[in-house]
Parts: sequence; C-alpha cells; structure tokens
Amino acid sequence: MVTPDLKAQIDCGVNTAQTSLRTNDIEVILPGTGGLWWNRQDGGYLIDDPQSTRQIAGIFAGGIWLGGLDPGNNLKFAASTYGATGGNVDFWAGPLTDQGQTEADVCSNYDRFWKVTRTDINALLDDFNDNGTVDNPIPLALRDWPALGNPFFFDINGFDLPNPTNGYRQLAPFFDQNGDGLYDPSKGDYPLIKGAEQAVWWIFNDGGGIHTESTGDAIQAEIHAMAYTYDNAMPPVNRTTFYDYTVINRAVEDIDSTYIGLWIDPDLGCYLDDYVGCNPDKNLFYVYNQDALDDDNACSSSCEGVNGFCDEIPVVGVKILKGTTHMDQSTGNIVDNGLSSLMYYNNGSLAPNPGQTDPTSAIEFYNLLTGTWRDGTPLTTGGTGYNPGSTDVTSYAFPDNPSDPNGWSMCAIDAPGSDARAILGSGPFLMRPGEINSFTFAVYIRDAVMHPCPDLGDFFDDGDLIETFYEGVPTSTYEVASPALGIQFSPNPLRDYSILSIEEGQLQQVDLFSANGQLMRSYNEINNSQLKIERRDLQSGMYFYRLQSAAGKWYSGKLLIQ
Repeated sequence: MVTPDLKAQIDCGVNTAQTSLRTNDIEVILPGTGGLWWNRQDGGYLIDDPQSTRQIAGIFAGGIWLGGLDPGNNLKFAASTYGATGGNVDFWAGPLTDQGQTEADVCSNYDRFWKVTRTDINALLDDFNDNGTVDNPIPLALRDWPALGNPFFFDINGFDLPNPTNGYRQLAPFFDQNGDGLYDPSKGDYPLIKGAEQAVWWIFNDGGGIHTESTGDAIQAEIHAMAYTYDNAMPPVNRTTFYDYTVINRAVEDIDSTYIGLWIDPDLGCYLDDYVGCNPDKNLFYVYNQDALDDDNACSSSCEGVNGFCDEIPVVGVKILKGTTHMDQSTGNIVDNGLSSLMYYNNGSLAPNPGQTDPTSAIEFYNLLTGTWRDGTPLTTGGTGYNPGSTDVTSYAFPDNPSDPNGWSMCAIDAPGSDARAILGSGPFLMRPGEINSFTFAVYIRDAVMHPCPDLGDFFDDGDLIETFYEGVPTSTYEVASPALGIQFSPNPLRDYSILSIEEGQLQQVDLFSANGQLMRSYNEINNSQLKIERRDLQSGMYFYRLQSAAGKWYSGKLLIQ
C-alpha cells in the first residue's frame, strides 16, 4: 500500500503538460492529470466571440473526484480543483503497477498527451485493406500511440512502454487486427477513438505521492482519459466535446462505497452572476445567467475585466452519457448509476454560510461527492438547500426548469448571483483489486438563450440528440456502410444463433469483436452468401463484426447479443 512517507521515495512532482482540442468555435484546454478546462491561470472551455477576435469562457475549470472506503472503513480520496497552482495535487501522470506503485521517472515520462485523428487512421486502413499489408509510411501519431506492445514507441519517446510481465496491463485502446493482444500499426492495428474526428488520450494515477489537495489517503487508482470530438452535420454534436474516464483499482484490497465525480467551476462569462441547476432524469447539469445581461467590459464594468456575453447569453451543459456501474445483488444485473447526485457550493469569499463553501478535508470532499453539504448536513429541497432539521432530503440541487415559477431553481428563489461550483456524482459501487469502472460525459452549448429564468426545453432536446448520436457511435473507427451489400443478421439481437447473409456476392472472411476491440471469433474461407453464428460462450452485450467479401472489400457493423 502507498504509505504517508512514500512521497519521499517517489517524489513525482507536479505535472506541467497541457494541450487543447477544438471543434468549430469551441476550444477546450486540457491541463493533464485530473484537471480539465483551464491553464492553471485562466478559464479553458472557450467560445469564440463572433463579434470580435476574443474568446469567452463558458466553464472556468473542472476536475475529477474519486473516493471510497477500504475494508477497515478508512476513507481513500483524490480530487482535482485549484491546488496545482500552489503545488498541491492528488494526481500524477502515468500508470501504476498491479501493486499500485509508480516511480518518479514514470510520472515524468507520461507527463504528456497523445493526439490522433480519424484522417490518419483511415489512411492506414485504406492502405491495409487493399491487399492486407501496410505499404505506405505509417503516420507518426499511430506509431506514437501508447498501446501495449507498440514496436515503434521507444524510438519516438526514448522510454519503453510497460508490459504485463512487470506488473502492467493494457494502456491506450486499439483495434487488434490479428488478435495477438499487441499493438502494431504495421500489421493494420489502429487506435480506437469511437469514430471521432480527433481524440486526445492521457493516463494518470493517485499513487505518486502525498495527497495535498484533498488530504485524503491514496486509493491507488489508475485513470485513463480520452477527450474527443466529431465532425457531424447535427448542430448540437458538432460543437460538443466528449470525455471518457476509465478507473482501475490497482490497490491490493477492495474499495467500497466508491463514487467518481466531476467538479466544475462554471463561470459563464462573468463569474459573479451564475446560476446552476440540473435535470436528474436526463443526467444533466447546466449553468445559466442570473439576469438578462452578462456583465462585460463591452457593456458594463462590474466584472473585474472578465469577458462576458452581454445580452447574447448561452447555456452550457454537462451530460453524463454513461455513468459508473454496479451489480444489483438481487438480480445479478449491471446497473448504470448515471447522475446519482448534483451538489454545489459557493466560492468561500462569497458564501455567508461556512457549511456551503469550499471543502478543506477528505471527508468534506467525500460528503460533497456523495450528495451532502461539506459538514454532512443533508441537501434538502427549498431555498439554498441548506436547511438543517428539514426532512425533505434530496440528492439533486435545483432540479426544475428555471422558467417554472413554482419549481425549485435558483431563478425561482431569486438567489443572489454567486460563484457556484458543482459536483456531479456517480455511484456507489465496489471496486475489487484490478477491477475497472468508467464514465462518459459530454459538454455542449446552446447560444443566445432568452434570459432571465430561461425555458430550457430546447436545450434539453439538444442533449437528447447528443445522447442518441452517442448511442450509435462505433467502437471501431473505420466503418463502411453495410447496406451496400444488403448485409443482414437474422435475428438481431442474437440469442442462440443468427444467420449473417449478403444479397450480393459471397462472404470470404468474418471477424467478430467485443465492444473493447478483442477478437472473439474468426471465420475464414467461407465462400458462401450466408454464415451461421452460434452463441455458445459469447456473453450478452454489443459486438462488432468485420467482413470481407469475395471481391476483397471490407465492411463492418454491429451485432447485439442478449
């Protein structure tokens, strides 16, 4: 286990790498490790102002929170807020061993990001698919991808990737053409980025030293993160950024009552007049403005020089598309926790009630993550939500549409403008040693929403469109539309067996992959227009097939097994 004196041995230091990702008029700054959307000085979810060359922040900063209890009921916790500016952090770059260990040079080596584009991936696959070999030069981003077994990685980076023989496991996701478990783009393997136009991947952990941000003990968690965007004609999607976080328990003991959360300091333009709210049914958090004018140097001077939106005020939302999961012990089913709580607190310099301000200890962080105030007082419906003695307990602050005068929203209670911070919690769940849990969320925007007390019906509809789009994204990046050959599975979903058939030509080869890209079945030299696929040992879930016709063309699609 990581002990309090381990920092002297590890001494990972504060990571400094940062990068950015752009989709249309939205640019997001990624500061690495557990942080999001800021450059450790200024806000980093940036919206281009069409009337000028400036950018306006829709979110100032964000970060990952993670906590749970060990078998002795001791709290383990890690968080990212603003501590990095003063050298106080809970996260460090790089992977952990299966015993939850790391070293200073590992932290230093992984203090970076890996970027890849669909253009590069498709170039490789066009090359590979014409004759089954890679003949052209391989794009640098694919040779640099930090996936297990990459034979090009050392020459580019100057250090070796870890491998399973010294206690490490899988790193960046990839599509394995030949099923050997090793990434080699010269054999047609490529990064898995869910069909995105571009993606950024990074890896970090909470085992690189003493937790000086939250003061919590280390969980010994390894976190893989990917941010990505799509070039899509659907207006909400083409301005949306997507984020995957995969958490692996590298400790040698269970972590129970575990929650993963997203901390957000929204700062919609001017930070002094923000309102926050949520829609629990849609797993959605949002920020809007207190009044009809977002203060700005161009239209007033009351926001200390911070760029604002004046009277063209957007609404920004963060929508959980896939929450953490737990097993229902009574049924054995896997249950998506979704958004299990939406909590908030206020900037300490602006909050009159000490129970509603910044956390200062691990238990206060954990209280907020699990849906109570930092001092353990339950969140209750009405007013600011801090009502000691009330029994009207809830897990969601301000869950009603701001346009509803009878609902519970900051607008309905006429709350003073505040610099509110929000925590989107997802849990609880149990993580045994080596177990994995994950969550995915999207950040989107709707421009020029009528304020004050806006009706967010159209904004909610945008979120639904994004969710529908996401449910259809492929795990494999490169897909050719299946209808070209009249490809059909019957029945689909598959229960005992299914017949794959094509209307034109014959099948030559069919490969079946799990949702994470693992090759599960391979059928060769079929030379028939139909193939019977039996379930046998295949577990329930989404699968992806890739088939080659007798003409040598490759096609792919989805198969659901129930």
